[in-house]
Amino acid sequence: MSEPHFLAVVASLVDRRCLGRSRNSEFGTVDIQQVDCNIDTAMGSSDEDGKGTTLWALSDLFLVDANGQPVLDPEQADIGLSGVKIDWSRTFIRTRTYTPYNGTWRSRGPARSLISLGSVITFSEQLTEEDKKALAKGIGVHRELGYGHVWVDPPVLAESRLGAFAAPLIGAQAPPPPLKQVENKLLNWMKKRTEGRVGATAAIEKSRELADALFSANGYYDRAVAFQGRKRQLVAAPGRTQWNEVATIAGRAHGTIDLVTKLFAEQSSPCRDRQSNEPSDEFWDARYDAAANKTFRDALKAFIAEAKADSAPLVIATLAKAAAERVDRWRVGQ
Repeated sequence: MSEPHFLAVVASLVDRRCLGRSRNSEFGTVDIQQVDCNIDTAMGSSDEDGKGTTLWALSDLFLVDANGQPVLDPEQADIGLSGVKIDWSRTFIRTRTYTPYNGTWRSRGPARSLISLGSVITFSEQLTEEDKKALAKGIGVHRELGYGHVWVDPPVLAESRLGAFAAPLIGAQAPPPPLKQVENKLLNWMKKRTEGRVGATAAIEKSRELADALFSANGYYDRAVAFQGRKRQLVAAPGRTQWNEVATIAGRAHGTIDLVTKLFAEQSSPCRDRQSNEPSDEFWDARYDAAANKTFRDALKAFIAEAKADSAPLVIATLAKAAAERVDRWRVGQ
């Protein structure tokens, strides 16, 4: 580009402009001003202390090795140099991979692995003027697509100027004041909801533990088999129907007291204690422990007492559902 054309482009840019997307919504408004400087866009002098040469990627870099494979941790030969080493302690590289789309072919090409724009590659030795001029023309492949533009020794990266970006002193700052508890209905609701989820998780774990106690080896059902002297298919114990009934009642109960009342205290309660003149219940009155003379009704009461008061309905409902699913498998030995 000739100098008159360049100056014309610069003059056309100097104004208030909108960049990026949503410009109609006044996003991206910037003021562009012309700044007079004598910095060569291809070659500068960032290495004022003579400690090496720095390359600043002004575009993505598509570097390949001798076999044509993409390189993301380049060596000097991949950049077209020899006799120099990369100083990785002063090198910063970011990478990206994308798959270009060809509108004519209506398909995507092979993936491209690139060193991203803004990366910095530092050499431990000074480069010759010939090498700097060669690098100023670009590095890597597909430079016709805009890849490979670098700035050799940009002054903005000179070590003598980087001291301006030293970390600020923060030790003398006073600690921030403690946050005050704010009374907020939404926060209180979210806190209770979180606590409820934690409690529900604990209740589910407790129900699994109780279900294992029922059906594990030497559990309540196995002990009933030993006590009654029957096969699993014929042993007297709560079955799927009984456990489903308990699950329904527990799912509708409003607290532990309501649960106990509906299971044991009402005339229609499925697990109620039988009077002396009433026939025993073949399921809940079935015994599983000869020494302690315990029935499955006693076991269910113990489960309720073992659960926390605020989570007993959930524990029993989950336990009963699990028991209803496992009891038939237990009878056939699964």
